[in-house]
Amino acid sequence: MPAPCTPDSYRPFVHSEFLIMDQNGAPHPFRLEEIKPHIDDDLQLCFSLFFSHAGNTWPQDSYQIQHAQLGEFNLFLVPIIERRGGLRYEAVFNLLRDQAQ
Repeated sequence: MPAPCTPDSYRPFVHSEFLIMDQNGAPHPFRLEEIKPHIDDDLQLCFSLFFSHAGNTWPQDSYQIQHAQLGEFNLFLVPIIERRGGLRYEAVFNLLRDQAQ
């Protein structure tokens, strides 16, 4: 299943848990902390999702994501900053408007 591609798809789930599968298929809890819009015009939709995780640092890569309401999909996550209680990861969406659903 493709990832939901609008900020509104994720907005109800800010502060909820997403399970991210490691290379062995084991689930690890990540928390969706923030949605940040970048561009939203007639041509383009660009936004970021920011997740936190209290465990070891994960390298930037594409990961299988599971969420109780959104289902299963893949996201490319990049570790961006260490904060109290864990690391922060970013997933960036950059879509032409006719691709956003």
